[in-house]
Amino acid sequence: MAYLSLMSAPCLDDFTILRGLGDGSSGTVHLVRENETGGLYALKAIPKRKPCGRELKIDIVITERNTLLDLRGDDFILQLRACFHDSRNYYFVTVREAILRV
Repeated sequence: MAYLSLMSAPCLDDFTILRGLGDGSSGTVHLVRENETGGLYALKAIPKRKPCGRELKIDIVITERNTLLDLRGDDFILQLRACFHDSRNYYFVTVREAILRV
């Protein structure tokens, strides 16, 4: 499995957001370009606070991350390349062959 070429822990500044891919119940997905390599990825941003102001339970994010890791290699599941967070969001960086051909 190929990983991002980032030497240190990734952060949002390592990517350029190209366009939105859609919104879901848990977050927003963007098509991004990794600045160092030019690789294209899908970046899912999951807000740490719900619109009502309540904090998102970290268990939900950990479960999603663990599920993506458990199902790695499955052609029907987005492959997790990195995950990180900042003060506002949790981020999952995923890639799929269809995204690479955009």
